Amino acid sequence: VCLMSSFQAFVLWYPTTRIATMNAIAFSVGALGAITVTVPLEMLLRVLDWRQAFLLIVGLNLAVSAVLWLWVPERSARPRGESFGALLRGLAGLMRESAFLRTALCMGASQFAATSLQTLWVATWWRDVAGYSPAEVARGLAALNVAMIVGYISFGRAADRAAQRGASTLPLFAGGIATASLCLGLIVAGVRTGSIVLWCIFVLASTAAVSIYSTLSRTYPKSMTGRVITGLNVFGFAGMFLGQWSVGLVIGLWPPTATGYAAEAYTWALSMLWLVQFAGLAWFWMGRKMIAKGASGPTAAP
Repeated sequence: VCLMSSFQAFVLWYPTTRIATMNAIAFSVGALGAITVTVPLEMLLRVLDWRQAFLLIVGLNLAVSAVLWLWVPERSARPRGESFGALLRGLAGLMRESAFLRTALCMGASQFAATSLQTLWVATWWRDVAGYSPAEVARGLAALNVAMIVGYISFGRAADRAAQRGASTLPLFAGGIATASLCLGLIVAGVRTGSIVLWCIFVLASTAAVSIYSTLSRTYPKSMTGRVITGLNVFGFAGMFLGQWSVGLVIGLWPPTATGYAAEAYTWALSMLWLVQFAGLAWFWMGRKMIAKGASGPTAAP
């Protein structure tokens, strides 16, 4: 909810040439939150217990919510008198558009591989396949989060610059996912030298997905932005959770080792992720000319 609300607010308050950067900042702040609950939280728990730490986090969230409620003025682009039924019909129409579906499925396929690994399975891969110690795994995860922040900001700025020149951001989106797919393919092939660097490039390149939010936000009228973002998030989060579950399902087919999971199991699991990611990218790229023309039909009308 917070993520979608911030995207909607950016569309209402900022020019279209800055939307990608603002979206990237929102994603980067989320990555900073992921970093905050690692070493900083561990240090905080030396002086507070878990209950006190949670109460502190809740208090900070309430304080930010109060500032937004009291300070930021209301500004809505939704037409007055639009019924809930009209909203649902607009969302259904959006889901029937081939251009939107190709784009959303490509992003979902990318999240199926990238986010599911970065949020859950890369740490166990380093432990079970690369043989890293807990300290090395912790350093690797910190490096991944930094790479993710750099990727969000870099792709966001690049997308805005492309928009200012009147250029398409679709090659940026596809190029990032293609680079991530190449890195994942190398990992599946057994490349171990510079493992952390390779994983960091994989995560950084995968953040190209941030550029598609601004691309579609510019394609559709402001009153449709909420539905566009919701549709993208449905595919993105569904891909992430399905990826996490699918990897666990595949890995579970092999008997566990004394220290974790079988290395062979990871090869098959990551191969599955790579195949889904590549298939989504290929289907998107085959329809790139249609997608570049923008949305058509009643949902895209201003």
